[in-house]
Amino acid sequence: MPRQTTSFSVAAWWICAGLMLFGMSGCGPRHPVTLAQSGTAARTNPPESTVDVYFDDSPILIRAQLNDVSTPYTFMLDTGGFTIIRPEVAAELGLPKGVAMWIYGASGRYQDVNMLTLDSVRIGDMEVRDCGAGVSDFADKSWPPELAGYLGSNVLRHFRVSIDYRENTVTLADSVMDEPNPPGAIEIPFTFDSEILFSPVVQCRIDDRLDGEAVIDTGFFGVVAVHVDTVAQTDAFADDAVIAARGQVSTGVFGVIDEPNYAFRLREFRLGDKLFRHLLGRSHQSISYEMLVGNDFLQAYDVILDYPAKKMILIPNGEPMGNNPITHGVVLVQDEGKTIVAGVWEDSAAARAGLDIGDEILRVNGLDTTKLSAGKVWSLLEDSGDDEVKLEYDRAGVRRTISLVRAPLVPIVDD
Repeated sequence: MPRQTTSFSVAAWWICAGLMLFGMSGCGPRHPVTLAQSGTAARTNPPESTVDVYFDDSPILIRAQLNDVSTPYTFMLDTGGFTIIRPEVAAELGLPKGVAMWIYGASGRYQDVNMLTLDSVRIGDMEVRDCGAGVSDFADKSWPPELAGYLGSNVLRHFRVSIDYRENTVTLADSVMDEPNPPGAIEIPFTFDSEILFSPVVQCRIDDRLDGEAVIDTGFFGVVAVHVDTVAQTDAFADDAVIAARGQVSTGVFGVIDEPNYAFRLREFRLGDKLFRHLLGRSHQSISYEMLVGNDFLQAYDVILDYPAKKMILIPNGEPMGNNPITHGVVLVQDEGKTIVAGVWEDSAAARAGLDIGDEILRVNGLDTTKLSAGKVWSLLEDSGDDEVKLEYDRAGVRRTISLVRAPLVPIVDD
């Protein structure tokens, strides 16, 4: 079954783990850039391997084995970033501290990350040896605790990666694709954003006049993200057709993304030679990239990222994009064990009901949520479908109850 996306509800769906190596602090036996570029594919027989992936109110989750540990860890598949593991995982593996380096994240913030080498990363039957990785904790606590980290393009670059959103599988092959593309397929060449991160970058154009580059990012749970400075040059902005939000409505691996945050429709978005109209856009503030193309776009295709050949092939799969989300308009985060309102979209159900930043969510339809993660609370809200939801919250010691009904945040368009 295809993944159902319901954007604009909790910070987790806007996680964008795109990372840029920014500088170095400290020293060690290997230069951090050398560590970042390291890794060799171990040739296997058979030459490809298919693994199951799953979606838990998040982008693609995939399992991989590290070093000589037989039990696989759960990672987010992040073509837009570098491989990062939690400190707890590094400790379990007995890894050394590594070499400190600054990495700049999608939140517009950077922090020290310890760069080191993993002896082995195995996905199904495919293996990369002596692979660089960073060690860092995640600022967004909405993610499930079992998430070990982000599996990035520095691992994937050795393979032809095929993503089947309908069957929930990913196939890794160690050879380039030599058969012709099927009818209707879209082939788009890509480059790497640097010789370090190896994220696929494609040429694009907005509104037939704004040229730029977009990272193909499975770590972005959205359609298209555009830098806030470019948003200000779009037709949507000129026509006052953008929706703003109060507070923090998106987050990156190193923290929240501050205001301004906008949602809008792009009049035109050209990806390679293919023209798309009225795609749902979101703003971002990272200096790491201009634009992102995310899972809610990619889910309408069988996606092949042929890293050795530097080309992407999109094969329509008959499913719609996640281009018409409906929402309660509230963004939730975890803060010291509490589920807190971090942001509210203008003119949404949450805004009209008076929900405000800092409110603590206590109950959803009578169910106590104080022991649940923000992601689980989000699931309760979204599982309501179009039905009315009773939400109880606390503001400065005073409990209140409101009713919310999901509605489109931006006007609905044909897919």
